[in-house]
Amino acid sequence: MDITYGVPRGFVLGPLLFIIYTNDLPDALIESKCILFADDTTVYYSSKNITNIFHKINNYLNSLEDYFMASKLSLNISKINYMVFPLEATKHENFNNEIINKVNKVQFLGMIIDEKLTWREHINYRCNTMSSGL
Repeated sequence: MDITYGVPRGFVLGPLLFIIYTNDLPDALIESKCILFADDTTVYYSSKNITNIFHKINNYLNSLEDYFMASKLSLNISKINYMVFPLEATKHENFNNEIINKVNKVQFLGMIIDEKLTWREHINYRCNTMSSGL
């Protein structure tokens, strides 16, 4: 079967080609940091003013959406969430009239990070994984 665009699912070069294709993504964000790992992107920003953080991150999401449209990629809002350090009141942010949920833990590069940075969730997860294997 002819492939007119994209890469076949499971193709060994797929992740490498995706990384090369999106390597300029951090250039689309000014003042924030961006971590790229395979098809996972993490944007982070630091400020003492929570309102400033939400404003900046929303601007970054708009910049990312423009980048993705120009690159013929899509931004899946349902997979976007955010976490605030230290713990702030639970809140939901809107992006293009879609709600982005606040989470209290997130899996990042194989580690579970909670908003209090206790590592309790990660330790529990690893202990359960190891005990099921024993």
